[in-house]
Amino acid sequence: MQDGKDENDRTNNLTHPAIAELCKVFFYGSTTKLGHAFSDEFGAKVPSMAVALVITAIKCALDEWAAGSFKRAPFQADTYSPVYKHVVGLIQKVVADEYHGSKFERARRDWSAGGSMRVDDQSKTGMADLEVQLD
Repeated sequence: MQDGKDENDRTNNLTHPAIAELCKVFFYGSTTKLGHAFSDEFGAKVPSMAVALVITAIKCALDEWAAGSFKRAPFQADTYSPVYKHVVGLIQKVVADEYHGSKFERARRDWSAGGSMRVDDQSKTGMADLEVQLD
């Protein structure tokens, strides 16, 4: 869940590039995504609990490959609720720390802005309406 160290040699918690990318794509990747549909909750920053959900989904994906080959791991509440709750606790720990909490806040704002800009860029280039339907 970390992304190395910052300029002060302190860990970048909860900011792994996979977390950032999934937050941007899943919540803001098109005008129909949650980040746009619920702009009051997602407008300024990715909500902490949404980040917890993303990290839990990443854990599920990693579990599918844990044995070295793919084995489906259904993303179900009975299996992953304890993981989600643990991640929520870790997020609360980071948020409570003045230094790390402000870094996490900044990252969530950057992800929101970066995800929203992707949609804006697509709209400007006329690509927003180019999609496929795989029925």
